[in-house]
Amino acid sequence: MNASTVNTSNVQILDPNNTSVPIGSITTGGANTFVFSPASPLASNTKYIIKFGTGIQDTFGTSLPQTLRYAFTGTSITPVGLMLNPVNNATGVSRTSSLSLWFSENMNATTINSSTVQLAAVIAPSISIPITVSGSGNSYTVTPIGTLLPNTQYMLTFTTSIQDTSGNAMSALSQAQYFTTGN
Repeated sequence: MNASTVNTSNVQILDPNNTSVPIGSITTGGANTFVFSPASPLASNTKYIIKFGTGIQDTFGTSLPQTLRYAFTGTSITPVGLMLNPVNNATGVSRTSSLSLWFSENMNATTINSSTVQLAAVIAPSISIPITVSGSGNSYTVTPIGTLLPNTQYMLTFTTSIQDTSGNAMSALSQAQYFTTGN
């Protein structure tokens, strides 16, 4: 597909009343993969239509021969969080490193803070590490306040109080990630 022709002029999401739902963004995941993100959350268990107009073209300039319509149902999607740097179970991590977090979708930044993201040394007894959290969208940084202990395993946890911009709570599947510091 010619990605420049897959745009809000040629793609519409229609609600059950056949009213257009504003599309916030269209991103490409490859030659024939596109992600359509509505400007506001879709209602759960509601049928929608996505409509592809004849202005969409392939890479040879050939337009769709007719308007295509596909039905789908809106659902609540649970966000997932990952520690990207360092990666989960990394070893030899710098004792002064910040941690880079990525979420599967844009998050409500007011729900991501030192109460909902926690860092602790995995020793007996566990030691909670003071942190600051900053970021927006789906990318955040956790910065420990002070230098971490050497050769120590740490656990980063996310609580289910973290929410995406639609109010969906964080997935319980990604609540703990680990790394070990170096000397």
